[in-house]
Amino acid sequence: ARFLLLLSGMIWLWMTSMAWASDERVAQVWEEGTVIQDVEVSPDQRWVGFIEEDTREVRILDTWAWDVHDFAPCSGSSPAGLGPMELDGILTWFVGCADGAVVWLEESDDGFDISEDAVAVDVDEILLLVVGESDVLVIGDPGDGGNPQVHHIDPDTLEADSDSGYPSTLGYSGITDAVA
Repeated sequence: ARFLLLLSGMIWLWMTSMAWASDERVAQVWEEGTVIQDVEVSPDQRWVGFIEEDTREVRILDTWAWDVHDFAPCSGSSPAGLGPMELDGILTWFVGCADGAVVWLEESDDGFDISEDAVAVDVDEILLLVVGESDVLVIGDPGDGGNPQVHHIDPDTLEADSDSGYPSTLGYSGITDAVA
């Protein structure tokens, strides 16, 4: 009897969901295929940022309007990681470029504006960028054959390694992902 009740409830839910469905509502269709390198969600869950590996672009999807904003913030280099943070009430996306620069995109009335400044991190190559609630961490290859190093960027002052303890060398040679 429980199985029949569960099954009939599932059929009822399926049928009512079909009644509310509309063929006029298409979430998003892309006519391309690509490799997505990194995906991050803004704190308010409105924006989804990702790196498209083939074009070296950062794309930010507005889930309210289903608009995609495209950026090429790393001139002459590839984006290696991105992450969102609220700074003084403004949504800011930090982007680590493989060449050692960290740039940022600030939310504006027209979408996002790319910073004219960049923070230089003393690495041969940025491998990952991780954004927490109040920290921006860069994991990079020091270029001397040693293990990767963790660098800290203060989001308020936009200075690299101003806090004691940074850079810090990892105890292992390989890294594929990190979470703050």
